[in-house]
Amino acid sequence: MIIDLSTIIITAIFILAIFGPIAYLIWKGQHRTHQSVRILRNIEKEKSIKCTAYDSWNDKTIGIDPINKKLVFVDIQSLPVNWKLLDLNRVSSCKVIDSGEIIQLMLGNDFGNEPQFDLLTFFNTQTDDPLERGFHMVLAKKWAQLIDKNITKHLKTPKRAA
Repeated sequence: MIIDLSTIIITAIFILAIFGPIAYLIWKGQHRTHQSVRILRNIEKEKSIKCTAYDSWNDKTIGIDPINKKLVFVDIQSLPVNWKLLDLNRVSSCKVIDSGEIIQLMLGNDFGNEPQFDLLTFFNTQTDDPLERGFHMVLAKKWAQLIDKNITKHLKTPKRAA
């Protein structure tokens, strides 16, 4: 049984037509993930911090520096790239907000006269796959616990009874 050149060429074209797009999509997804990690590393260099823990998913990366009490959140979904550097010394509370369509982490600061907060979006049904909602919820809870361990709680001293 001899295989002629035209059969080999047609087989190669079919294999490329089937597996080429899959390989491209895998490479493209990894490239975007690596891009958000590179941005996180650049922010670390610029701000002289060192993230000891970080997670990267879809177009987002989050990292924490427990020594300098800094949190970095990078979102490369939109141009220009959005990133936040938060000082955990100024954060008094952290909680996960699940509204069904959006999963966010709310970092509260109630040290001044007016309470302020920052929202970090972990999941949005408009941009993320709804089937991955559970993964994003677990990730948000994990980071809420990590942040909660690293924030300085400024509790008001209770008034004493007379």
